[in-house]
Amino acid sequence: LILVVEFQLTKINVVEIPTDLPQVLTVDFEYLDLRKVYREYYLPKVPGTSYFLRAGAPIVPYKFYVFKVPLSYKLLSYKVSTTKISYKGYYRILPTPQPKILGLNRKKPLYKEDPSIYNSDNPYPRSIVEIEEKQGIDVYSLKRVRYLFIRVYPIIYYPKSGIVYFVKSIRVEFSWKLSTQESFMLQNRGNLSSLDAVIITSSALESTARTLAQWKNSSGILTRVYTVEWIDSSFTGADLPEKIRNFINHTRNTYGITYVIILGDHDIVPARRAYIPEGDPENPDDLIETDLYYADLQGTWDTDGDGYYGEVEDDIDGVPDVIVGRLPAKTLDEANILVDKIMNYAVDFSWFRRVLYLGTVTFGDKLHPEGEILKDYVEYNDLLDFTWTKLYEGLGNLTRDNVIYEINRGYGIVNFAGHGNVNIWSFGSGGCFLDTDVDSLTNGYKLPIIATMSCLTGDFADTSVCIGEKFLLKSGGGAIAYLGAADLAWGYTGDYVMLGLAGEIDWRFIAAFKAIEDSGTTPTSGLMHVKAITDYLAAHGRSWELDWYTVVEYGSLLGDPSLQLTGAGTPPPSNPPPKLYGYVVDSDGNPIPNVVIRVYYEDGALLDEYVSSDGYYEFVDIPPDTYRVIACKDDVEISSKTLYYPRVNLEVNLTYVTVPPNTILIVVDDDGSYVGYGVSPDIFTTAIQDLGYNIYEWKESEIGNPPLSLLLSENVTLVIWHVGTYYGDAVDSVDASNLIEFIKNGGRLLLEGEDIGYDHDNDQFMTDVAHATFLADSVKANITALKPLHLVLNGTEQLTFAETPPYPDGVNATNGGVLIAKYSETDYGCIVVYDGVALNENNGAKVVYFSFPLQYLNSDQRTQLIRNAVKWLLTSYVYNSSTDSAKYSLKSWVKVMFSIRNGTEALTGISVSAKIYFPNGSLAGEISLVDDGTNGDENPSDGTYTGMFHVEEDFPTGIYTAYIEASIPNYGLVKDKVEFNVIEKVEVSISLSEAYVENGTVYIKVIISCEGGVVEGAEYSLNSSPPTPIPSPEDGAYDEPKETVVVLINGTELSDGYYVVSTRGWSQGTYSQWLNVSIRVRTLGPRYHLVALTLKPIGEYNASDLARAIGPPLSAVWKWDDEKQEFIVYIPGVSGPEKDFEIVMGEGYFIYLREEAKWIEVGYP
Repeated sequence: LILVVEFQLTKINVVEIPTDLPQVLTVDFEYLDLRKVYREYYLPKVPGTSYFLRAGAPIVPYKFYVFKVPLSYKLLSYKVSTTKISYKGYYRILPTPQPKILGLNRKKPLYKEDPSIYNSDNPYPRSIVEIEEKQGIDVYSLKRVRYLFIRVYPIIYYPKSGIVYFVKSIRVEFSWKLSTQESFMLQNRGNLSSLDAVIITSSALESTARTLAQWKNSSGILTRVYTVEWIDSSFTGADLPEKIRNFINHTRNTYGITYVIILGDHDIVPARRAYIPEGDPENPDDLIETDLYYADLQGTWDTDGDGYYGEVEDDIDGVPDVIVGRLPAKTLDEANILVDKIMNYAVDFSWFRRVLYLGTVTFGDKLHPEGEILKDYVEYNDLLDFTWTKLYEGLGNLTRDNVIYEINRGYGIVNFAGHGNVNIWSFGSGGCFLDTDVDSLTNGYKLPIIATMSCLTGDFADTSVCIGEKFLLKSGGGAIAYLGAADLAWGYTGDYVMLGLAGEIDWRFIAAFKAIEDSGTTPTSGLMHVKAITDYLAAHGRSWELDWYTVVEYGSLLGDPSLQLTGAGTPPPSNPPPKLYGYVVDSDGNPIPNVVIRVYYEDGALLDEYVSSDGYYEFVDIPPDTYRVIACKDDVEISSKTLYYPRVNLEVNLTYVTVPPNTILIVVDDDGSYVGYGVSPDIFTTAIQDLGYNIYEWKESEIGNPPLSLLLSENVTLVIWHVGTYYGDAVDSVDASNLIEFIKNGGRLLLEGEDIGYDHDNDQFMTDVAHATFLADSVKANITALKPLHLVLNGTEQLTFAETPPYPDGVNATNGGVLIAKYSETDYGCIVVYDGVALNENNGAKVVYFSFPLQYLNSDQRTQLIRNAVKWLLTSYVYNSSTDSAKYSLKSWVKVMFSIRNGTEALTGISVSAKIYFPNGSLAGEISLVDDGTNGDENPSDGTYTGMFHVEEDFPTGIYTAYIEASIPNYGLVKDKVEFNVIEKVEVSISLSEAYVENGTVYIKVIISCEGGVVEGAEYSLNSSPPTPIPSPEDGAYDEPKETVVVLINGTELSDGYYVVSTRGWSQGTYSQWLNVSIRVRTLGPRYHLVALTLKPIGEYNASDLARAIGPPLSAVWKWDDEKQEFIVYIPGVSGPEKDFEIVMGEGYFIYLREEAKWIEVGYP
């Protein structure tokens, strides 16, 4: 569980060096666990580490340290030594999930490999130890220090070859040098005049700025006011922001300032625009306003001199040297409001030491609600020891009215995570909170610090007033400080949300309060901001554009950075341990006694269990996580629910559902994310309600996953699994596992949804349940039948969408599945059927899989398609149509056959007919098919219906089609077709099946085939002698289109020499070609002989074949083994198969004959 156990994230390993410099860092790692987690991917886990994330790169564990040393010393060099262990096997390490923009909910692949890494065998990470030197202010001592950011990685991964090394121990030895320049500056800085803060404003707002400065001076923070007009005229620089930065650097070096307060919006005191393309084509404007430019005073922020500041490729330190905050006033009235709130801000712990957590189901996944996970991470790990209130989308209490009510009660910190924009916080299903709703706040001077993981809510430069500014500018309420993204914010999905990007900045800002307070320093919002930025850079660096982009867009704090967050009063009591509790009940709500409730993690590990005599259960103070809660009775699972538990008192009741006989179970898989219409279970109910079955609708969002025991219940006749346009958890792992077992046990399943294949790719569920392979996402086309006569389509050639579905999958059939329809004018399939009855497997399971959302089809076609599919699934009819030949000549009879069974039983007594159509599509004739032993039917009442159709002499040649219709009582028509070819005259061909000699007799077996008729006879000739008729084929009569004929020649009656045996067949006066086979006859006396083949054998010819050809006179066959330099002997009737060597042309062999005999070869010259 990333959320709970990765404490490395929360507590940075800070090494204070007041007098000594660090000489050695030794890091030992306990063990490496490589666990398969997703398809073919493994996730490496090392205790005591966190994960280093970079989109598309392998997820690797790491640990980071921060050393702080005096500025007068610099790192000269370092030496790394390691102890590493190679892991056997091939490993594909899971790539970092693709981050998403926090302003949109766009569907995109979650795991996408970076080919530059995965197709390479360069080690990842490139270095086991990464060290960065930075300069900046220490939030604990308020002194400038030299930072050493050290990241160590306990694994080395070679992606292309799949090799993993575990680095068990790392030792880093440091060498230092004295920096003369820095030492001189530090010595002289002690003689400088002292100044704590400067206020930068305009002449229009100067009077209010002086009022604030006087108040600051009276409270012990020595402050001066400077106007941008004076700075513009007094300092050099390429533009006004550079002049302001040069001024700040001057005052820092001259007066030793700590704080910079900017009084004025972007139009008054301009921020620097940093250029960081983050790769989003929908966000081409990559210029981001940031006051971090004024806080980090190292370098120029434009080292390549191209006029684009803050680029990733620029050599930028990034760590703040001074603490900057902005009071975003445009007018004197706004400035007075801001200053009034600061001067009257008085912390009373009774309200201040309370935090309001606002969490959303950020990317639509209710089981992994990123906004809630992020808040719970801070709360559960005690990163902020405030009394908390949680308003969560998943709990249903995150609404505009609730937020207004709670903020008006007074909170020290308000923390929101979700989608947003310049004027809005989006609460998902709970609505939204607009900038105009700030006007409803009446919290007076009980002003919170607000932090948000959300897009654009801190965009003060591109808007008149963003929502962050609105909170600060609200008189009589609002907020005292605000941290939000100045541009589109990015975040990781699921449990990874706190491991980087906006999510990590968010929690680090909140956690900084406690860390600073615990150090003995009085927190300020500015110190919290600096610590969050510094710690993020320590953890991630700035080499990846999205990491640096995140730091820059969160580089502007709105509020007074020097306002101290301390006061008096009694804090509210701590929250009592929350509990997950509820009842196991039946469908009527009655508790079920004597049950066991178990809570499992997502990976299947058991967290805890509760034995209940009365149906009630509770689990107290368990971690926040995604759990599967299962109720069992008599060791059988009777109910379950998968949920995210957000560490509040949460009642979750488990319902044990029983259904009456003949029930069609409609499972509505609506517990993931969706686009478009989501689910519409009524389309199924409407289509099948008159079929005479009970219908039970199971909504997973309300009662969880249906247990396998219910799916396999004898009362459940058919399961309809309706996913619609849901994705992300379309058929989750629990459901997938249950459905695999369901199909193995003969289940009947209608499976429907546009992103089932997208979510599962080609895993076991797709192979064993859907019987399909995923090919493409978002195929936009109507549907064309490939097998329109299949009962699911029942003659429908085209299916039309009334509205284009959002992301329909393109698939193909596999593992016994049959593709019966595809998207028009594409190579992608969309309807797959599987018939375990016909295949005699999976206990007769049957599946119909629609890879698109049925609710988007034309309503009439949709209803009929659902009815067809359900009726086919509810029966076990297996049928096929055939003719007794593929080709027929004119004036011949065509035998048309239709075989049908219900399960294993022949279906008799039904009406079957066929219409035969000419090649041009016109009707050639109609026939009835019978199963009574007449009209060509061979066996009465065997389920094979037969009819005879005569091809008249004047009929055209070409492909004829017989359309068969069988009327089944209480079901309807079953349709099928078979094609045959009518040719002008018969075509006769001949092929050799086998030829061999036994005791001097030659056996030549041939197959004679007749297209358009039946074989009528065969003959053979020896050395062109007059042909000899072959009286009958192997089956006794010439009456089939294909016959097997054997030619027998007594070789013992032939003189020595070569012979040619020619064979042919005929029908209706048409003959096949002659098939020629050669034989050679040799008479051998009673003695040893050195022999060799003179004809090429037909097939492999071994010593046993030679012995069989000669018969009893042969005693043995010898072969010389060149490698072993000895003879190998084969003795008929004695030697085993291992001695039966091959007789090869061109080599000699010894044989011994006890008496004279003939050796006859058969083959080709």
